[in-house]
Amino acid sequence: MAGVSGGADPVGRLLVQVQNDLEHLKKKLVDTSKEKGVTVDIQVLETAIQRTERGLRKHTQDYLNYINCSPMTILQDSKEKYTPCAYKWTPQHETAKLNEKPLVSHLQDTRPHPPMSHISPGQQHKLTLSTRIMCNPDNLTHRDLLNHSYGISLPLINCKPKTSVPIDRIARGPTVSHLSVLPASHRMDASLPPPPVHEKDMQKGILSLIHRSLIPPAARLTLIPPAIKQEPLPLHSALARRTATLTQGKARNPVKIANLSFTANRIHVNGSSYFHESESQLSESGQETPSMPLNVSATTSRTSTNGMWKEQQGDISPESQDAWALVPVTPDTGHCFTIHNGLIDPNAVDFLAFKQHYCLCWGTFMTFLESLQKLLQDFAIPTAVVNGDKMKATILDLELSRTPSVSQLLSVLDNRSWVQKLLNLPGQRYRGRDGKGAAARKIQATWRGYRERGAYLAYQRKKWAAGVIAIIWLLHVQKSRVKKMLQESRERQLQNFRSRGKHLASNWNHIRTCRRSIIHIPSLGYTEKQRTQTPDLNIQQNLQMGRLCDIADPNVDVIYISPLKLDEETEQYYRKLLGLRAAVLSRNPLDATELHDRFTILTPEAVDRFPNHHMCLSTLLKYSPKTLQRIRNLTQGRETYIVARVPHTDDLAVADMLGVPILGTEPKVAHLYSTKSGSKRIFANANIPTPPGQYDIYNQEQFFSSLSQLIVDNLLVACWLFKVDNEFGSNGTAFCDIAAHLPCYSWAVKERERYSAETWKQKWAQVSPWYR
Repeated sequence: MAGVSGGADPVGRLLVQVQNDLEHLKKKLVDTSKEKGVTVDIQVLETAIQRTERGLRKHTQDYLNYINCSPMTILQDSKEKYTPCAYKWTPQHETAKLNEKPLVSHLQDTRPHPPMSHISPGQQHKLTLSTRIMCNPDNLTHRDLLNHSYGISLPLINCKPKTSVPIDRIARGPTVSHLSVLPASHRMDASLPPPPVHEKDMQKGILSLIHRSLIPPAARLTLIPPAIKQEPLPLHSALARRTATLTQGKARNPVKIANLSFTANRIHVNGSSYFHESESQLSESGQETPSMPLNVSATTSRTSTNGMWKEQQGDISPESQDAWALVPVTPDTGHCFTIHNGLIDPNAVDFLAFKQHYCLCWGTFMTFLESLQKLLQDFAIPTAVVNGDKMKATILDLELSRTPSVSQLLSVLDNRSWVQKLLNLPGQRYRGRDGKGAAARKIQATWRGYRERGAYLAYQRKKWAAGVIAIIWLLHVQKSRVKKMLQESRERQLQNFRSRGKHLASNWNHIRTCRRSIIHIPSLGYTEKQRTQTPDLNIQQNLQMGRLCDIADPNVDVIYISPLKLDEETEQYYRKLLGLRAAVLSRNPLDATELHDRFTILTPEAVDRFPNHHMCLSTLLKYSPKTLQRIRNLTQGRETYIVARVPHTDDLAVADMLGVPILGTEPKVAHLYSTKSGSKRIFANANIPTPPGQYDIYNQEQFFSSLSQLIVDNLLVACWLFKVDNEFGSNGTAFCDIAAHLPCYSWAVKERERYSAETWKQKWAQVSPWYR
């Protein structure tokens, strides 16, 4: 058997040896017949074939013994044992021919064999099939073929039939039938009668019919017969239920044990009778007794137990229920046990049965039960029923080395809802184990939390205040820095304005006689409040179109900055209007020309960007880089200066950007003397006669005092005019007719007539009318 256990296939090696022997024998016979010219002896060939058959039988038996692991003895002939010799390997086509020769012996014919080289195709097919069967021990005809061919009787081994798994084939094409849907015509026209619903469609369910629009979504469905049957529910008296509960609580152990024994005996009696009947019936039919009745009875008992437990719970509050009355009446099936007052009784019958039932996983159960027992003791739970199946499922889901949560601990209890109600009661934790210590720790933690929260809120307020102060300080610093930069920029612009003004004044005689360009900026540089209150500010600024007449000087080119966009027709009108000057001077209409190069009207592009900001024209020009660049191109190489209207600080910025002087005063001086009071000062310093009046009035008391004095000094003036100091364009002007509105005016005139003109100028003569 050394050859069999070598790892390679012994049958294959045997066939190769047989082929080599036969090939060697064939060559030897052919060579002998050629050398001596003698015919081949058939007896010698028969002897060689028999020896080959004996060797094949022996190795086949060894191979079968190796497979079946049961050694058997096969009777062999007393002839010399055949020992195959190791010959060289023959070519493949000769091996295929010789491979068929030793298998002819299974026919067991006594007639002379035909030559090996003349086998019919049918016999070759039979030989090939026999070879395949010989090499496949699992074939059904393998045993019969060996017995018929070689006289080998293999033992009959009862093997379990192998379940053949059907090979899944890919199904091509549709595998389900199409379901009918609502036709398109019915979807468009709801007045059509509904299509019929077949039985196959109704078997798919109501939801499927609604999804396929065979039933309208808004249809009211009625089930016949109805799924819920309406019946009157009997109501029990709460007092009677309370009395029954208290009676069970007083009885405690006797009632519980009696019910338990009665239920257990009833279950065991029913189970035994069922077993006897089943065994007697199955024994007559020669079948084995099944174990299903035990499981059915156990399941039935558990179901009835759960029903009894739910019936005992009722709707009574957890505080009013007795601990012993909550114990369910259950047989000792080993699936659950009861924990009283948070303690596990190791000698209890239900606990011992539970421990025996789950003995294989008791280590993990003990760890889980310790956590559950601690929870029940901390909250003073009187009764808890532990379910083993639920605990096993929870432990499987619980991760290793991790403490179970409260929800996981409660999930193993059959009376979870009742225990959950007890856990949610206020102060329940302080009724259990170390309740006073837990209450003290809770009070201390609450007080510390209150104190720390107050400190934290104070810290938050201080932090918020510090943040606000820091932000305000940063904004103040930023504002101061920007303000300082603006002041420096405006101071630099003012210095440049003064230096260019001095240059303009020193060279004015030369500039007014040479070719020059004048930039007219009709900007109203008033305060922002005045500009906001002025209606149609841009129209007010554009009233200076008459400045285009400066082109009367042939050496002057005008660049007019307009706050409004002018169309081509308006510009053509002004070109023709200004071109009429030559015709007027020569009194010849043919001399009228259209000016194109003497004046240019530009509009800043910032006019469209700031339509509602009430900016003056110089500010808009400051933020219009394209217009500034065009002005530089137009004034390049020429003497240029700016003529403003009401100067503004942005006029200095525009002049600094263009590098040209301004023909005018500084903005502060212009604002000081452009008011009503400023003009009065100028006229007074120039000794120009002005009508009687008063200026630099800044409050109401000063106004009334000045007005009274003016009226008393000038009683012959019957109407007085009032003007607001910082208004312009006839705004802020009012008048008062004192002869019609002042009651004492006639009396004051009579008093003046009593005195002469010189005497009336004295203060003592005016005291009485002044106070009136």
